Amino acid sequence: MNSESPLSEVAYSGDGHTQTFPIPFYFANDADLLIATVNAGTINNLVLDADYTVSGAGTPLGGSLTTAAVYDSSHQIVVKLAALSIEPPHPSGSQRSAGAQRALLARLITMVQQHQVVPEEVIGSLDANGDAVANRLDDRRATASGAPITPERMVDSLSRSLSDSAGLNTPEPSPAPDVGTATASRSFDMQADQQRSDALSATDTFAAAATIEGVELDSIAALRAYDGSAMSAHVADKAAGSPPGGKSGNFIRDDTDTGTTTDDGAEFVRDSLNRLWHRRYSGPRLARWWGVTGDGVDCGTAVAAALAAGHARGGCMSFPIGEVNWGNYRHNFVTDANTRALDIDSEGITRFTFDNIDPPARPDGVN
Repeated sequence: MNSESPLSEVAYSGDGHTQTFPIPFYFANDADLLIATVNAGTINNLVLDADYTVSGAGTPLGGSLTTAAVYDSSHQIVVKLAALSIEPPHPSGSQRSAGAQRALLARLITMVQQHQVVPEEVIGSLDANGDAVANRLDDRRATASGAPITPERMVDSLSRSLSDSAGLNTPEPSPAPDVGTATASRSFDMQADQQRSDALSATDTFAAAATIEGVELDSIAALRAYDGSAMSAHVADKAAGSPPGGKSGNFIRDDTDTGTTTDDGAEFVRDSLNRLWHRRYSGPRLARWWGVTGDGVDCGTAVAAALAAGHARGGCMSFPIGEVNWGNYRHNFVTDANTRALDIDSEGITRFTFDNIDPPARPDGVN
């Protein structure tokens, strides 16, 4: 009996010029995809190589589709992962080669991963934070060494365990962050009292990329330069000094904007046509959106910008993991008619350091 997996599917609206579209799910082979266009209810199945090409087979985060023709707004381009099945290549009871066994196992693991999407989405909905959609996928599908966990790697691990009876080599947990040794004269540490705000479902990445009217951009600068017609954008702006996601996040275009909101490069961004984009998120604001880093490098200017935004809007500001160096900047926490209450939190374990001079005094006068 064949064993079938559910379909993974995404659709895009044509715009008269785009020919390359993201495929936001894993596929093992080019032939595992079904590509079609839909126009006025008529479905036209496209032919691989003749009508389209794909790239990224075997890549954990998916790949891309390039069509030979350009489709206007009356067309939808549908990308489906064909229902996977396993058919025994040999009669029951016969011997299979090691290669055949590995191929069957790889296909089975791919099917299991597809079924895993549903519980991941349910769990992720409880702690999803729309500011950094792509973050958790990297953490959950990579070993401590940084190598992605793909069906092929899982097959290798299982094959080794079968050969030496040592048991399945499961992926190692991500190591605890090393905040390093403080280099400044004064410092203090804090640890989050809640779950890390970047704990996102891997399926959020799929949802972001699968938005029919959405666009994928690689930086806040690219969003500022954008002049297209999309209503939503996923920005993958990862900064080495503020893991796991830098300034990454989802943005929605606000056509009701009156022009009074200032572009801060974090919560609000204006594109090349002066249209306003709002960041979508839940939970605390993340200081790394304003450029705060956890690498020990002076980021006092970014700290000032993040705290100013927090005081203006209230709520909670969460600082990145690692050593946040305020440099020579000192912040006075005051309460007046123009300042809202602000909680300070951490995404994990954060150390504040200050260059060469004492940190600001507490109300009791003690540093």
